[in-house]
Amino acid sequence: MEKIPMTPAGLAALEEELKRLKTVDRPDVIRAIAEAREHGDLSENAEYHAARERQSFIEGRISELEDIVSRAEVIDITKMSGHQIRFGAGAHLGAFPAGQGPDRQAFGRYRRGGRPQRG
Repeated sequence: MEKIPMTPAGLAALEEELKRLKTVDRPDVIRAIAEAREHGDLSENAEYHAARERQSFIEGRISELEDIVSRAEVIDITKMSGHQIRFGAGAHLGAFPAGQGPDRQAFGRYRRGGRPQRG
């Protein structure tokens, strides 16, 4: 199983999203499906179909997050040293004086909100 490197903050964000999906979003969509069923004929019930589609998205995202969290390898960037750019390392672009211009940090695929990022 391939490990997924990430920062402690990245893992915390994924775990928080997973907790919200399981404790808030999933129960909400289950209630919405139950309410829509009470309206009768499901074949022409747009609320029911929308709620089922939302449920499908939520369950898929829960599965994806559980997989990512189970394979997470937390990298402690405070223990890194040297002059090479590695995961989590910060870098200042040399075209600008120190303290001015853009600073950059190297991340893995799941750096913001658990969504894969390019670059």
